[in-house]
Amino acid sequence: MRFKYLFIIIVIIIILYQIIKVEVNNLNLENIPILSYTKIKTSKNFEPSGISINHINNMILVVSDNGKIGEIINEKFEKRKFNKRYKKDFEDLTFNPNSSDIYIIDEEKNMIYIFDKELKFYKKSKINRYYKNQKVLFKKGNGLESLSYVKEDENYIYFISANQSYKTSGKNISSILYLKYPKNTNEETVIYNYLKSDIKDISSIYYRNDFLLVISDFENKLYILNDKHETLKIYNLIGENQEGLTFDFINNIMYIAQDSGDILKIILNEDFLNFLR
Repeated sequence: MRFKYLFIIIVIIIILYQIIKVEVNNLNLENIPILSYTKIKTSKNFEPSGISINHINNMILVVSDNGKIGEIINEKFEKRKFNKRYKKDFEDLTFNPNSSDIYIIDEEKNMIYIFDKELKFYKKSKINRYYKNQKVLFKKGNGLESLSYVKEDENYIYFISANQSYKTSGKNISSILYLKYPKNTNEETVIYNYLKSDIKDISSIYYRNDFLLVISDFENKLYILNDKHETLKIYNLIGENQEGLTFDFINNIMYIAQDSGDILKIILNEDFLNFLR
């Protein structure tokens, strides 16, 4: 009988903890400050999975799960072509702000493909699945889902990515990955930092000035994290099936790629982006 009451007390404590946790999170939850938004339709059989802006020339490129690429020009989607056909699981892309090179991450092959600004392929790099001798990327998981340029030095380019998962404990969990790509050799790209995340189903990460803007597709929320990966804000997002994220800071615009086929162009309150400039 004593054990029965003890069990009931433990269950009540767990339930109360979850309620308190939800209430605390809700205190930090806001609707994203939108002034207006439009939907940009892509083409048939194009499932947007990632989007990025080249801030040198304002080119906006979008990739799809089936290896296709397109460009947003004057609020219209136009198909673009690589120099050859790809049957790849492209999940996201990012620009090099110095050279305009384009880096595209392939979830299925666990690979980064590098293209020049004319979309001509010239290099690829396999991503090592291990961090400190522990396997953190699994073939049967949801896998790599995002890619954001961070910085570079003489030998390496540094990116942030994510392992997309609904799990936050055990193996193959939701995590934020810091990648180091070798510029001058054919060595593998390695995970040089690995952080478990409580954010489920991460579909996109955008790095800017030591802040991380993280989309949870499952929760339909945007998390803003600081350089210690502490959550500063949580915003409700409009739409659904959010897969890619990028920003036009000059015009206060956020673009979200949705795998349902739309690109959301969202005009934001100017104050929202001030901390990222």
